[in-house]
Amino acid sequence: MEEIAGKSQSEMRQWQQKRYDNKTMLIRTLQKQFEDEIGFIRKAAVDEEAKKTTAAIDSMLPKRQERFKKVSKELLIQRREQRQMESTRGRGRTRTTGRSTRGRTSQRGQQYGSDMTDPYGGRGDVMSRTTRPQSTRRPTEQVDMETENEINQWLQAGFEDKTNLAEAVHQQLRLEIESVRGVAVEEQAKKTTAAIDGLLLYRQMRFEAYISKMGEEQQTLRQQTQDPRLRGRGRYPQDGQMQQQNQPGIRGRRR
Repeated sequence: MEEIAGKSQSEMRQWQQKRYDNKTMLIRTLQKQFEDEIGFIRKAAVDEEAKKTTAAIDSMLPKRQERFKKVSKELLIQRREQRQMESTRGRGRTRTTGRSTRGRTSQRGQQYGSDMTDPYGGRGDVMSRTTRPQSTRRPTEQVDMETENEINQWLQAGFEDKTNLAEAVHQQLRLEIESVRGVAVEEQAKKTTAAIDGLLLYRQMRFEAYISKMGEEQQTLRQQTQDPRLRGRGRYPQDGQMQQQNQPGIRGRRR
């Protein structure tokens, strides 16, 4: 469990990343974390000779890994499309310098000069997998409804606020672990059940810590927005000191 706790710090850092879109890295981190947790449960089941529980894990894990793989694939495609759009937009600005571009459209039907998507600048949302016009959607492999929903959750999530995505992922993985727990309880594998309960508790604590951290950051942001005097405080404290020194009545008297 200590090894799992150590690796979870990497997961927390990925959830808190806001400077750029790191969802492809995040899902790889989540997959590795989940596999380590299931490996911990499986070892407990093998040691306890809980054959039904072990079989349930061996049946569930490949399906979960395949779902991770499909989501990761779609995220890579989305990232490639975003870069292509950025490149096209950059070339369009170069060719049309000094001329009005209103009304001209790109290959995807978006207007040059409009507030097009900038995944690293946060100026809009990329056309999601489900909102693309049918004629422009790329062919995709057939997936079940749960996988499709999971893919859409990841594609539509922003990179500055991942709270909703974190909640959805937490619930999905918790349900899969609880399905194994149900088999362990039925098999009366008490040690394995205890191991699962400890893991679920740790997962819940980790999730709540992330949500609490995000709530604090949102509260700070709202306060800074409402009170201009608080803007920039914390990130650049020296700026506040300089502003106070430059205010009337604070400067030292001339001798």
